[in-house]
Parts: sequence; structure tokens; C-alpha cells
Amino acid sequence: MNQLIYFNSQGFWNQNITDIGLSHICKSISNLTSLKILSLKFDSSTITDKGIKSVARSLKRLVSLQSITLDFREKALHDSGMLKLAAALKKLTNLQSINLNFASCTGIRDLAIQKLASALRNLVFLKHLDLNFQAQDDPGVLPESRIQDTGMKKLAQALKKLTSLQSLALNFNSCGEITNQGLESIAQSLEKLSSLQILGLDFASCNEIADEGIQSLGQSLEKMPSLKNLKLNLANCNQISDTGMTSFSKSLEKSSCLRILYLNFDSCKKIADIGITSLSKSLKILPSLKSLELRMKECKKFTDVGMYSLKESLRGLTSLKRIQLSFSKSAKITGAARDELAEVVLNLPHRKGKPCFCVEFL
Repeated sequence: MNQLIYFNSQGFWNQNITDIGLSHICKSISNLTSLKILSLKFDSSTITDKGIKSVARSLKRLVSLQSITLDFREKALHDSGMLKLAAALKKLTNLQSINLNFASCTGIRDLAIQKLASALRNLVFLKHLDLNFQAQDDPGVLPESRIQDTGMKKLAQALKKLTSLQSLALNFNSCGEITNQGLESIAQSLEKLSSLQILGLDFASCNEIADEGIQSLGQSLEKMPSLKNLKLNLANCNQISDTGMTSFSKSLEKSSCLRILYLNFDSCKKIADIGITSLSKSLKILPSLKSLELRMKECKKFTDVGMYSLKESLRGLTSLKRIQLSFSKSAKITGAARDELAEVVLNLPHRKGKPCFCVEFL
């Protein structure tokens, strides 16, 4: 217990404890029945399902809780602990913010996501939801043990009920069993979230996601007029081609309120000049854009044609305060095209504040 840090009566951070230590913390927490904000983060700790069950038991009494952050990344956790946690969260109907980080917990399967989704359906006052279940690349984990489309469909059904959401972040990076159907389910649910202003989706290295998935996502963006911040990571989704990129780009044009845009298509090797040209044309129709980060490393089909199109579009983005472009290992882009693009970026006009510009070709 002497490693426990108690901050402002609301936050707990500590390291190097076991399930026994966590159970003591949870017993103390359970007595704080008026607690509104709870944050538990455990680095370098040996926590198992037994510890998660202790957390779940303590939550049952915290009926006033409005915000919860649980960070148990890289722990030896399985569905049994997650099922107990989901059941506890279901009863915390005053929650307005949830942040769960269970990245690289290889024992968590699709069933856990389904049960968590069932719990979320009840939390109609939620304004902020951040779920991180990024998978660890482990060849020893059987496909049927991983997070799949069924979990995505259940989660999508829950999201449709959360109409008060203002920010949503979903990280299922490297969950390779998720396909177009899973992403399409999530995309369609977004159409119901009319208050959503911040959206982050990370489905990088979900190799079954192709053009159909990103097209569906684009169609949903057209129906999200309040969206101001979009972060999309589809790096290493090798089946996405110019067809999907073109469709997505045309839909992006409708997001006229966007101020922050992050797109990561690193190693999407089927995207070529047609795709980047379509995206470039759409960017210049986003008048409110303040920050742009575009990552397309190892998209080896790019040539000077795509770079010149992007260069011309950037000239019109006079409101940009921050821009970061990465086209590393795109061997077909000549030095002349790189220099011209860099020059345009460096000479972009700016108003108040110091601009941050970065172009990467290495």
C-alpha cells in the first residue's frame, strides 16, 4: 500500500503490485460511495483476472461515479475478468466518461467485447468513450480466440444508443479477424451520433478490411455534421486501393467543420496517384482545417503526379497551423517534386501563433 499514490481524492497510480495489493486498494475504494472520478493505472504490475474481479466488486458501490479510467494493458487477462467488469459497469448509469485500455491482453476474446457492448447500452449519459483493445501479434493465439466481427456488431448496436456521445475512440489495431463487415457495422452506428465532435478509429493491420469498409465509413461521415476532429488509422490494410480512397475522399468533402484531420495509410501499397489526387482535391474544400497529418509511408506506387496534386491543394489551405506529411520510402517520387512540395508547405501563410510544418521523405 505504501506504493499507492492518492491524488486529489480522485486518482490512483501505482506500480509493481499484485492481485493481493489491488484487492486492498479496491476495498478502500468501495467505501468512497460519493466518488465521481476514478483512475486506475498499473504499469509493470502482475495483475490477473482475480485483480480485475476485485475492481468489479468495488465498482458496485460507486453509484455516483461519472468518470472511470482503467489501464491494464499487457496484463494476463481473460474473458472471465472482463465479464465481471462489464456486469459492474452496466450498473453505473451515471457514467459520462469511460476510458478502458486493455491493449495486448491476449486472453481477451470476442465474448468479452460482446458483454462490454451489452453493458454500454445502459449508459445513456455517456459523453466520452475510449476503448483500446489493440491486439498483440501472437501466432499462438487461434483465430477463433480473437476479437471478430460479431463483437463489432454488438458494439455498434450499443453505440447507436449512446446519442449523447461527443468523443469516441476505438482501437482494435492488429485485430486481424475484423473484416469489412465489422467496420461497416461501426460506421453505420456513427450516423446516429449527431453530437459527436471527436472521432478516433484505429483498425491498422486489420488485413481483411478493404475498399468496402472505408467506403462505408466515408458514407457515414457525410451524416456527421458536428465532427471537428477525425483520426483514422488504417495502416497496413493492404487491400485498400484507389477505389476506396477515392470514395472516402469524396465523402470527406462534406465534413466542412473539420479542424483536425489525421489519416494514416502507411503501407497501403495499392493506393497510388489516383487515390492521393482524389484526397488532395477534397482537402482544399475543408476551409476550417487547422491541423493536417497525412501518413503514407511505403505507398510505393506514388509518383510526382500525386505530389503535384497535393502541392496545389495545400496552397489553398490558408488556415493551417500544423501540417505533417510522411511519404517515406516512396521511391518513385523525384527530388524535384519533394522540394516543390516542401517549399509550398514552408511558405503556407499563417496568422497568430507559431506554425508547425514537417515533410518527411526519408
